[in-house]
Amino acid sequence: MNNNFSDNIKKIRKEHNLSQEQLAEELGVSRQAISKWESGAAYPEMDKIISICKKYNCNIDDLLHSDLKEVKGEEETKNNINKYIDEFFKFITDSVNLFIRMKFGSKLKFLFEQAFIAFVLWILCLIIHGVLGLVVSHSPLNLLPFKIYNGITGFLGAIFALVAFIVCIIIMVRIYKARYLDYYEQEVVEKANIEDTSIEKKIEVDNNKISLKKENKIIVRDPKTTDHYFLNGLLKIFLIGIKFFVLWIELGLCVGLVTIGIGSVLSFLVYKTGFFFVGLLLGCLSSAVALSVIIILFFNFIFNRKSNKKLMIYSFVTSILVIGMSIGMVTVGSINFDIVNEPKEVKTNTFEIDMHDNSFLSHNYQIEYIIEDRPNIRVEIETDKQLTTTYNVNPNGNINFYNYAERPMELVREEIKGLNEKKIYPFYSDFNVIKVYANSSNIEKLKTNQNNYYDDIRSLNEENAELRDELDTTKIELENTKSELDSIKEQLNYLNENNNEEE
Repeated sequence: MNNNFSDNIKKIRKEHNLSQEQLAEELGVSRQAISKWESGAAYPEMDKIISICKKYNCNIDDLLHSDLKEVKGEEETKNNINKYIDEFFKFITDSVNLFIRMKFGSKLKFLFEQAFIAFVLWILCLIIHGVLGLVVSHSPLNLLPFKIYNGITGFLGAIFALVAFIVCIIIMVRIYKARYLDYYEQEVVEKANIEDTSIEKKIEVDNNKISLKKENKIIVRDPKTTDHYFLNGLLKIFLIGIKFFVLWIELGLCVGLVTIGIGSVLSFLVYKTGFFFVGLLLGCLSSAVALSVIIILFFNFIFNRKSNKKLMIYSFVTSILVIGMSIGMVTVGSINFDIVNEPKEVKTNTFEIDMHDNSFLSHNYQIEYIIEDRPNIRVEIETDKQLTTTYNVNPNGNINFYNYAERPMELVREEIKGLNEKKIYPFYSDFNVIKVYANSSNIEKLKTNQNNYYDDIRSLNEENAELRDELDTTKIELENTKSELDSIKEQLNYLNENNNEEE
């Protein structure tokens, strides 16, 4: 005999909340005997084993050689599956019998009501889907590449459709059960009781009258079995869908927690700012605590684990209070910052550009034309010292300028240095004023080309608008013509039918 018996006898005792003395009294042995059984030092006789099996409803082979808890769990799972299947088929059978026994008017009312409920649920799902679509479109997911964004939104849309379908089915079945099926079952039971009470057989034997009367049936409804087991299965599927959706939120929160951790480390780059730095650091740490509480709650929900509610609530409330304090500290610390109107260091970029007959500059720039005797164009642009400016000339003659950071880390270092000095310098990614040096004829040509280019664009837009209006008008006329042709066709068919009848 192996140690399975000693483990199983412990499980039986603990499952029934018995001490060793109480178990010993029930089995008619001493407490020391129970202790030896549980330690594996001794084993009971066969009559005691049989007594244990009868008293605590278990099998001898399972008690001696198997894990009793696992065996009971497997049996319970099999029984639950059988109950789900039986209840599902009973639901189908009762529904078919109910529909057959309905009057024609009741059937129409029933179908109309179910269609109306489905329509209302469909409208609600569309509204919820639209709201969630707006939330997702304005979320950080919009910053992802287009293909990845489409893949994620498509996947989330499929999950939403599945969850919405399951929820709608559950709601419709619940309403149907409450309004129709429960009433039908009650009617069947009452009719069966009336028929049973009215049965009385009279038999005459040897001129003696013997009456046999059936007793009224007593139908006991177990509250645990009033709900259909397959509905519980649908609820479990719905819960799995919710957990899967929460799992994706959990992953997003974990990414956010990592980001906050990175922000906490980066906050030390501005440690010279005093209150601003302390508030920023405290804000990152308290936000990490609050986010960790939410992550733990979601994790426990997904894996059906218990949460220490008091600790979670205290931690979350404390972190919220610290976040409020950190916002106040950041606000107080930022008051001492000076906003400088001019960039810290600027440089003048000069470009020599050949003049052509179609050359012009975009009207998006603030341009200052300066007359200077030269055959080409000289352009001067002031930008931040950390930026590199360049230009390109389009085939239509448009001259475009743009900036880029050739050494981005140097730009970041300068900004951090400015923050530690409690100064906020403006960062000019766009151009302030562009100075253009050229002779008078070239300046006039640049202005004329610019005006002509944008006049052409405006005229093209107006022509496109007119063409769209014409297309709309033509479309309406075609639709009217089609309706007239259909009317003529109907009249011809009517005339043909009359002629055939006359013939």
